[in-house]
Amino acid sequence: MIAIFQERDVYNDCIRKSKEANEGPDRYVHFTFDFSQNVSLPHYSRQIGPLYFLTLRKVQIFGVRVDSIPRQLNFLIDEDQTIGKDGKTSHGPDAVLSMLDWALQNYESDAYTCSVHADNCPGQNKNRYVLGYFMWRVMTGPHRLIEYHMQVPGMYTNYITEK
Repeated sequence: MIAIFQERDVYNDCIRKSKEANEGPDRYVHFTFDFSQNVSLPHYSRQIGPLYFLTLRKVQIFGVRVDSIPRQLNFLIDEDQTIGKDGKTSHGPDAVLSMLDWALQNYESDAYTCSVHADNCPGQNKNRYVLGYFMWRVMTGPHRLIEYHMQVPGMYTNYITEK
């Protein structure tokens, strides 16, 4: 139980620092990203079953939260824009890094320190690509320090990439 409260304290501390250190040379920005649920379109929250359409269109939602602004970015991925059949395999490194790169390039890209929270499982294959992407951002200069926090139930994992 202690690890869960410590994890929440780290998360809240990152949000607090992001709101306080919003200007100057020591800018700090905090991002949170994750896939949300799949949604069928058209979607009505009180709908019992499909009303009219024989096959509903499936859309996946990938969200990126920028806490220093604060702003929530949602990427909608249509089922015909994914790699696999039937809208599957959009959770892989190509899709995640493309959307994450767009968000980091267009929001708060001049921050000195960047902290990123994700609830990825540390055993997932895409995490090594995400870590490599963060190292590339530090080596090429957009950020000098990136902290990558993975929120796993009952455990706290932290990776720091620093120049």
